[in-house]
Amino acid sequence: NPENGSVVEEFPQTIDLEFSGLPQDLFTTVALSNADTGEVLSSGTPTLQDQHITYEVPAEVKPAAGNYVLGFQITSSDGHATKGSIAFEVAGTGAAPSATTAG
Repeated sequence: NPENGSVVEEFPQTIDLEFSGLPQDLFTTVALSNADTGEVLSSGTPTLQDQHITYEVPAEVKPAAGNYVLGFQITSSDGHATKGSIAFEVAGTGAAPSATTAG
């Protein structure tokens, strides 16, 4: 989430990936890039639970409309390193709506 090749209106605060096998908790990393400029916006270690990895996009990432790629490297259940990526497009302004306080 978002799905590979999808178009979303707002940039996701959290990116979730599901794998067919159980990734090992050894060397799991992700990198979020602006596909239009090639700029790496953030990278880090996602949370791993069962067949899912979850990456919380840091608050300092200020996305805009455009194309993005989340690259990943995991250690698969058989011990081999596996690399891949998902791509998605943000069609709207990019930023998620901010909360407002009634006063």
